[in-house]
This record gives sequence, C-alpha cells and structure tokens, in this order.
Amino acid sequence: HDRRQTTSAVSILFLSPTGQIGGAEAALHEMLAGLRDAHPSWSLHLVVASEGPLVERVRKLGVSVEVLAFPPALAALGDWGTGADLWSTLKLFARCAAAIAPAFSYWRRLGRLLRRRRPTVIHSNGLKMHVLAAWAKPRRTPVVWHFHDFAGRRSLMSRLLKRSMRRCSAIVTNSRSVADDARSVCGHALPIHSVWNAVDLGRFSPDGPRLDLDTLAK
Repeated sequence: HDRRQTTSAVSILFLSPTGQIGGAEAALHEMLAGLRDAHPSWSLHLVVASEGPLVERVRKLGVSVEVLAFPPALAALGDWGTGADLWSTLKLFARCAAAIAPAFSYWRRLGRLLRRRRPTVIHSNGLKMHVLAAWAKPRRTPVVWHFHDFAGRRSLMSRLLKRSMRRCSAIVTNSRSVADDARSVCGHALPIHSVWNAVDLGRFSPDGPRLDLDTLAK
C-alpha cells in the first residue's frame, strides 16, 4: 500500500461465518464497537454468511453490514469429532464432495465483493472464513485470521489452513492456548499475537452491587 495513506483512509472488512451470537461473534461485536469509538473516521464493513441478531447489533453501532449467505452444503460442512471411525470419515468425505461446487461458487462471489470494496485489511472470524478469505482476497490485500477455536483438533480444516497460510499476513488469537494450537498447525510461518477479548465495562463493571455466590450456592 502507498505509505502516504493516512489513517482516515483505513478500511477494514470483517468476515463472519454466522449472524448468530456466540463467543466469537460477541468478541467481534465488542471489537467493532471499540474501533468505531477510537477511530470514527475509519471505514468498517461486516460481511456475514447468515442472517441473525449480530446483523442488527452491528448496524446499531453505525457499521455497514452485508449478508452473503453460505449455500446450505457449505454451511453444513464441518469436521469436528470426525475421524474417530471409518463411518464418520466416509460421511465427512460425502459432505466435502457435496460442498465442492457450492464452495467454489461462494468463493467467486466473495472475491467479487472484496474487489468491489477494496479494503485496506481483511479480518476473518471462523475457520471456514479463514480459508475463503485467503483465496478470495484481492492481490496485495493483507488478511488477518482471528482464531477463537482449536483448529488442530479438526483434521480437514487444519489441512486447509496449512495450504492457505501463505496467503495470510498474521494470526490473532483470544488466548495463549489457542495461539499454541495455531502454531501447531501453521508453524512459525506467520506472526501470531494473543489479544484478549474486550470487556464492556459499561455492562460488566468491577464496581457496584455484588452477589455473595458462596452464600447463594448453599
């Protein structure tokens, strides 16, 4: 990128595999809220792969949101807990085969969206989005993978991440243990930074009323 580029021209595009609210999505929401307050001139845009409460919550922050829905076969694809026996491995292969064409179609659509948006940086949440972002990104656009999961426990995804990591610029993790797991998958080819999830002190304050949990548990 041009070194003369000012911070006011920064554009970050975030990718989430779901519009539902889980731990990773709650952390993403807090990150967007913090960035909106700290850098109001930055352009922030979220692309989600399904509708859900995250969409409306992020829009309330003043961040633009676009839904680019996963095809059903891609949305259903996952390898958590597979490989324990031959039958689960065969089912995984069948799901992969069914998802190839939809995944290719989604990759092309995502690539067109990213080229149209031309972000300064792409930030991906979720293992599927990490792989898709790496291959759909415009040339010379850095991609940051934000890990909230233990990818090393997933046989398919760990292989895909290894094949895609050279198209990624850095990894952010939500803990040291997740960082260690990411390193077991990607080695030392990428810088890995542990950044703890933010806490909204307006909602979770160390001051104010407190409950005596020991007494309540009796």
